[in-house]
Amino acid sequence: MDGFISKPTTRDNITQEIARLNIVKRDKSSHTVRLASQKTPAMDPRLMMLMDDQPLEHESVERALRDSDWRLESVESGEQGLKRLKSLTPAIIFVDQNMLALNGISTIEEIRKRAHLDQTLVFLCTAGNATSSMVAKLERLDAEYYPKDQLWRDKLLPLLNELFGDDQKRLAG
Repeated sequence: MDGFISKPTTRDNITQEIARLNIVKRDKSSHTVRLASQKTPAMDPRLMMLMDDQPLEHESVERALRDSDWRLESVESGEQGLKRLKSLTPAIIFVDQNMLALNGISTIEEIRKRAHLDQTLVFLCTAGNATSSMVAKLERLDAEYYPKDQLWRDKLLPLLNELFGDDQKRLAG
């Protein structure tokens, strides 16, 4: 939640809260509210985000990417990741299912609400197997499942090359 408005609501406290969030600006001469232009960050075709509450997972991914041209943005929770995604548009996001406050599926639901991330590939990662209901939810969210034990051990770069290769047309389009 970015803010709140106390009851009773008035035109002034609604306008002040919206202005505080930098979503709109007020035209003082006519007392109307207009939408401000929203800047969304352009996709960074070599940026990966990892949302995982286990520091060892961050280290494993850093090692896997060491000799590549990929950059890693690591966060320790879904909440931290969602905050960072206000100013970043990575090409790919890996989200751990078993984070404490906001689990992976809930985090992906929030990611998919953001229009600037509609071309970002999103993977749910977990140490266990995905259930059929998880897979169905991921399909509805245009996300995929990848088991952690396979991903970080010599499979991350081959996966990235398969998905992105040298052809960045999907990202530019």
